[in-house]
Amino acid sequence: MKQIKTLFYPSIERISKKTGLIPMYLRISKRSVKTEVRLPIQITQEEYRNWDEIQERITINPRSVNVEIDKIRDKFEGLRYTHKERYEVMTPQEVKNILFNQESQMGEQSILIEKIKEYFQNSVKSNGNIVVGTVKNYLKSITHFEKYLKHIKKNRITISEFSPLLAHGFYEYLQKDIPEIGKVSISDVSASSVLIKLKVIFNRWVDTELIRTNPFKKVKLQTKTNKRDPLSIEEVKKLKSYDFSNEPKLAVYRDIFMFQIYTGLAYGDISDLAKRHVEILSNGDALLCKKRIKSSVDVRQFLIKDALGIIKKYENYFEVKIDSERILPKRHLNNMNESLKVIQAKVGITKSMSSHLSRHTTAQLIAECGIAYDVMDKMMGWSDRRQGTRAIYYRVSDTMLMEAKTKFENFIKQNI
Repeated sequence: MKQIKTLFYPSIERISKKTGLIPMYLRISKRSVKTEVRLPIQITQEEYRNWDEIQERITINPRSVNVEIDKIRDKFEGLRYTHKERYEVMTPQEVKNILFNQESQMGEQSILIEKIKEYFQNSVKSNGNIVVGTVKNYLKSITHFEKYLKHIKKNRITISEFSPLLAHGFYEYLQKDIPEIGKVSISDVSASSVLIKLKVIFNRWVDTELIRTNPFKKVKLQTKTNKRDPLSIEEVKKLKSYDFSNEPKLAVYRDIFMFQIYTGLAYGDISDLAKRHVEILSNGDALLCKKRIKSSVDVRQFLIKDALGIIKKYENYFEVKIDSERILPKRHLNNMNESLKVIQAKVGITKSMSSHLSRHTTAQLIAECGIAYDVMDKMMGWSDRRQGTRAIYYRVSDTMLMEAKTKFENFIKQNI
């Protein structure tokens, strides 16, 4: 390593008064920057008198000290191969940490984005207990963060250099439009959801003593979305009855949205929905069973006639016929939400429509039917954690789900 120099030397000034032994030190320097470390080696005064400052060796027996020095020197020389990506820019402190396995200090000198990606690979992606939706959210947060570091020209910043000021700057960056890089602002709640994943990573590093403090600690996050009003029964009725026969492209988006209302499925689960998730029973009823993409919580419900009608409508649709496992045409979420804004204007709905509004609407309609909350949880794929220990002993049966389906079906028939 041309730029970094090492110097092994005995420190006579630190001789032990008790044993008379002299400790050995290693100085690592690069230009005007240097650091020192006391080695786990001590020499006698006789050995000190035979220390060669040029060769950095003891010239008499025993030569065990020389062996230990050679081990460290060989490891140092090997850095050009073991750490070739960082070799040219290593600091003396970083070299010291690597040579003596001082992991926490070495961690602080690591490239931040590389360490975050390493955490994602080792602790998130490979963890079988973390659901697919959470893995995707981590990846989304990391992608946002990497773009931020690139934007502020700090993509090679180390962990120790990332400050609370930069942490607050990231939160503000997420909520800004930056046209020159094609950056579109996101809401404070969405920005908070991005930061939460990074906060978890930094907290883990604090817990394992890789770093001392979390730079995101004082960033106040907005984690609760303002409650959105669902569509009213009249608005759902207008949406269902509107004639889109001359606008078949919009008709697809309206039908997918109505299917969401009839089932309560989130858009990610609609996109993932396949024939294997719907079992047609001998009596003609259809039982939908699938895990939610976001949480891996089970959704289980009997489909009402209106939902089955939409499935029937698209069974010969060209996209569905091409992909024999699909139930509905697949549309990108961004296109879905954009098209819903057009539909909203045409139908005359004043509320801001998005795919997620359907789920709010379903929950409201189911509640108005008088369906019990625990049954609603199973139909919507909500966690049963709020039931506490009761959930261990209590299960929602198919009989209860069938009764709920009948109530919901009748409610839709009578009101929509």
